Amino acid sequence: MINSGTLFLCRWLIWLAAAMLMPWIAGPAAAIDETSCRAWLADNPSPSSLASLSGAGATQRAALLADGGKLVTIDGRYYAAWFPAGFFTASTPTVVFNLHGTAGYPEAEWNDWHSTMATEGVALIGLSWGGGTSSAASDEDVYALLKQMLAEVETHCPIDSARKWLMGFSVGSAMSFAVMIRDVADQMMFNGQVAVSGAAILPMVSGKDEMHATVESARSNPLAVAGIRAWLYCGELEASQGWRMCDDMLNGESFVNEHGGSATLYRDPTGSHGSLPGNATARTAMFTYLGAADPQPGPFYSVVYKHSEKCQDVRGADSTNGADVIQWPCHDGSNQKLQLVDKGNGYYSLVYKHSGLCTDVFGGGTGAGEKVIQWPCHGGDNQLFSLEDKGGGHYSFRYKHSGQCIDVFGAGMVDAANVIQWPCHGGGNQLFSFVP
Repeated sequence: MINSGTLFLCRWLIWLAAAMLMPWIAGPAAAIDETSCRAWLADNPSPSSLASLSGAGATQRAALLADGGKLVTIDGRYYAAWFPAGFFTASTPTVVFNLHGTAGYPEAEWNDWHSTMATEGVALIGLSWGGGTSSAASDEDVYALLKQMLAEVETHCPIDSARKWLMGFSVGSAMSFAVMIRDVADQMMFNGQVAVSGAAILPMVSGKDEMHATVESARSNPLAVAGIRAWLYCGELEASQGWRMCDDMLNGESFVNEHGGSATLYRDPTGSHGSLPGNATARTAMFTYLGAADPQPGPFYSVVYKHSEKCQDVRGADSTNGADVIQWPCHDGSNQKLQLVDKGNGYYSLVYKHSGLCTDVFGGGTGAGEKVIQWPCHGGDNQLFSLEDKGGGHYSFRYKHSGQCIDVFGAGMVDAANVIQWPCHGGGNQLFSFVP
């Protein structure tokens, strides 16, 4: 007679054997590759529930479908997906997620870009979001839809490890700034942003300086777009809103650079609102930016002050926000090792190895004698400085926000003397060397 314990053990062993055999019975998981992607693109590429387009839109849709593209319905809207052959052989695969302009649609964006993107091997996935119309989706909804799109496409196409960029045109460009803020706070789907001819949002309330409400409400957050790279375009000849588009886009550039990101504005001297796709020079600049490797961390150095031969140090190897920066005898510890990070336009930041935090002037103060601390890196001007070569292997740091230099208080020689900012005078307590 089999007792209940033996019966339970037998059942458990049978279940375990079945669980171990199931992968062999079912076979290996289907590969996600060009074949699976092409099969998905070819499966019901134009759903019957999709509203038709007329005129140029109908022609553009037909051309997209004929070139292997696909239209997918999603929560009452739709998106277009298209993969050129070069995407599948690219050393660094890239996907652009696109937001169209006012009353536009994904097929028109594909019509503008497909030839160049085929050459570059860049895939294009565009959302019909109603931009510039009464049915426009909110930035929150746009971001939710983009996440759904990514999840769906990556179950069929090999985009998991691809670079992903968010690209917007006109009102889609203005919307992209708000969406990037949401992405930084949430999933970090995108490597960066391409904003073409638009930073101010419709309807215009106060002119070119008013961006999307989500952007305006994030101005107090210095890390709103932390780590984001952005390539921006404007045509110098465009003034359709009563001001020059390049003035409009300067506001977008400033927002990114002042809130933890890094933006580059391309000013097209002969361009207007929709000139980018037709300008070979500008296109090349854009794709070069998209294809560039993400900035890599550089080596770590000790910063040795000339007057005392002591090192810049975080007191007690403290890793918390606000810890004091001092000088201390050099010992090669990680709280004396700093990484010089190029932030563009001649400015740098210093990142401590032990904490990952940046040297920072406390509270962004501009007065002489404000102490230097470590603080989470946010790209603000009180963490940025120019590096000035003073000869003989010595340098000084001049802070961007105040124009003052990093300085050992009172030219002190003692251990633990505080590091502050002070008007630049070229003394030995403001000069240092980098030691690997």
